[in-house]
Amino acid sequence: MRFKKYIMNDLHSCYEKLGKNATILNQKPKKCSLLFDTGDHADFMRVETKGSNGIISAELMNTLRHDAFCYGNNESFFML
Repeated sequence: MRFKKYIMNDLHSCYEKLGKNATILNQKPKKCSLLFDTGDHADFMRVETKGSNGIISAELMNTLRHDAFCYGNNESFFML
């Protein structure tokens, strides 16, 4: 069985792009597909991200139900 892979990276708190991605991902087949995020979905560019210490970004990303993700260098600032 072959899996179709969807990979997101370097969103950098551009939540407008996240909405477009969510629309596309909601159309993907539930079986035989994997969604990965390779980091840098958050940064200090947006007031919402900075004010919530990155929590708003994490909550938005959780709505996409990734199969796997890793933290980028921008997310490491929120872990300090």
